[in-house]
Amino acid sequence: SMLFVGLVAVLMNKAGFSGQGLQYIPKWFAFSMLILIWGSYRIHAVLKWFDAENLFTIRKRLMELLLIALIFSFSQVFGWMELTNKGIPLNSPMVYALLYIISGLHLAHLAGGVIWNAIILIKVQ
Repeated sequence: SMLFVGLVAVLMNKAGFSGQGLQYIPKWFAFSMLILIWGSYRIHAVLKWFDAENLFTIRKRLMELLLIALIFSFSQVFGWMELTNKGIPLNSPMVYALLYIISGLHLAHLAGGVIWNAIILIKVQ
């Protein structure tokens, strides 16, 4: 979490002081933010069911989290495609390169969560 806070701070700093600013943010990234909020809410719901030891509901919620992760992953890829289609490739000015890096690292972080979720899902079976 602190890595992402630091990277976002660098992004905001570069966008604000370089004069470049973020002229364009993909609509898919805005959509992925909504997916993140939904996923965070659902993670807390899973924790509640773990406390109640309701295995059927735990499995159901873990599967839901995997679906949310899949939707988020596709939204990130579509966001990168949207940037590229607007003529903003990965080797663009630093502000946009940081946007690619932050979203890519977040996707890697999510992959770790998906693996952990899958392990728990298997153990709950």
